[in-house]
Amino acid sequence: MKKENKILLIKALAEELDAGDQVMLQKQLDSDQTMKETLHAWRKIDSSLKNYHPDFGQGFTQSVLMRIIQRNDQFERQKDLFRLMVRISMSAAAAVVLLLLYVVWQENSITLDGLLGLAGLKSDDFTNLIANY
Repeated sequence: MKKENKILLIKALAEELDAGDQVMLQKQLDSDQTMKETLHAWRKIDSSLKNYHPDFGQGFTQSVLMRIIQRNDQFERQKDLFRLMVRISMSAAAAVVLLLLYVVWQENSITLDGLLGLAGLKSDDFTNLIANY
């Protein structure tokens, strides 16, 4: 079927045909049986879709509203958790900075021994430490 014929059929379904298009459509329908069958099938589909009314269950609206409320509550909980994690991480970062400053103040450098508290220990201290525990 030609594109022009399909456009005519669509206009006929939408009821947007002027007088000239109406005459052209009628000529095409009289000469082409396939086009006539197509228009009839499309009109059946169009009328069935216009008459369709979806039937939802009794509690459909209520269940949809409850899901929306639950999602909103979940979003609020996640937002509160994120705020808490930010506060905890800021406190932990401040504690780490204070610890580093303390180590630098005590040892005058940042070394692994200083960070682990092993800077002033001697080898004899290790044997005493292991023997006592």
